[in-house]
Amino acid sequence: MPASLLLSLRSMAYNNAWANHRLLTACGNLTQAEFEATRTSFFPSIQATLNHILIVDWFYVDALEGGTLGPAAWANQLPCPTIAALRAAQAAVDRRLIAWCNALDEAGPDRISKCIVAREFKRSAPIVCCCTCSSIRCITVARLTQCSAARP
Repeated sequence: MPASLLLSLRSMAYNNAWANHRLLTACGNLTQAEFEATRTSFFPSIQATLNHILIVDWFYVDALEGGTLGPAAWANQLPCPTIAALRAAQAAVDRRLIAWCNALDEAGPDRISKCIVAREFKRSAPIVCCCTCSSIRCITVARLTQCSAARP
């Protein structure tokens, strides 16, 4: 894989972590009731939206790492009921994605990682992982005030 693609994948992983950090920092200004409040959207609340992003990240990062989590990722639709718990869990999976991307070499994305639902993840997997929930994240950000959080 060209160095430029490696740099792009790594940049996306870092940007994903930064976006999650900014979003969860902004959500830290919400009360628990505001975090759980019913909203008009695809997901019924900011809490449900952000837990969905976390679950999808668990699914894709596990697949990239060669794990077998598969559909079990969705066993609990609300694994992190509070912003504090969500922030810690999201930061942990973001670090896993960054580590995976940083470990890539020229042959890295050609490796096949197996999981139960999607039998193969090849070149597009890191991109899918970084971009899958970007529109959901943007909708949530649009509902929050400006966030001046520094990069983690």
